Amino acid sequence: MKTVTIRDLHQSTGAIVREAASEPTVITDCGHPVAVLKPVSPADLPGKRFPDGHGESINRPVLDADSTSIVSESRER
Repeated sequence: MKTVTIRDLHQSTGAIVREAASEPTVITDCGHPVAVLKPVSPADLPGKRFPDGHGESINRPVLDADSTSIVSESRER
């Protein structure tokens, strides 16, 4: 089981949460365990269907430009 500090969680929340989707992660505060991030199972969400591909990495498009310019161009249309 992986262990991370609250500070690490604060600085890298997205990466740590994505990793916790496959392996439980203990969060510590001053060296003491305070919480556990664990993968979600269907039993944790009764009555709700998981989307297809749950837990897999999302392929995001690679942009050749700064997103600011793309949003500005979109607003001008």
